Amino acid sequence: MRALSHDDALVWCEAHSVRVSSSGHLYFSLDAAHSLLLNSPPAAHADDLLRALLPQPREALFWIRPRDAWSESPGDKLFRGLRSAWGIEQPLAEKPALLFQPDEQPHLLAAFLPALLFGWDAYLIPAAASAFAFSSRDVLCFVTRGAEAQAALGATLHSFSPQPDSSWYFRRLHS
Repeated sequence: MRALSHDDALVWCEAHSVRVSSSGHLYFSLDAAHSLLLNSPPAAHADDLLRALLPQPREALFWIRPRDAWSESPGDKLFRGLRSAWGIEQPLAEKPALLFQPDEQPHLLAAFLPALLFGWDAYLIPAAASAFAFSSRDVLCFVTRGAEAQAALGATLHSFSPQPDSSWYFRRLHS
């Protein structure tokens, strides 16, 4: 895996047809505002959620949104420890994104878990995918490229009772 700066993450997103709003939130197209919400997603099922988004291993970007300050909370310590174990010494503020290769799925899951457990605002964007995930507090939102992708992902996630939505996430694009 490689740590990326904010600007490098933007370039990666643009290369994969993912746009960035003026507020720094990601989207595919404003004409296709389709998403699925999972309230209080169970971290114990993070592997299942990851497999739903990435049925086949592929390159994926994990990007934590800016935070006011990193504290000494258990989640922050855990994530700094993971980054250190992966040889990433730059502060999160300098390198907020991690680019994982297809053979690094276990590491991607390890990076994704703290975001789910501690409610961080973070993105998980598979390369060439029809959806990406956004975690925030007690919600996991899957933003899809269109209604067909939304229906297919909804069927895959049916055991989690996803709720179709086009407003919760998309309000953030302009705020």
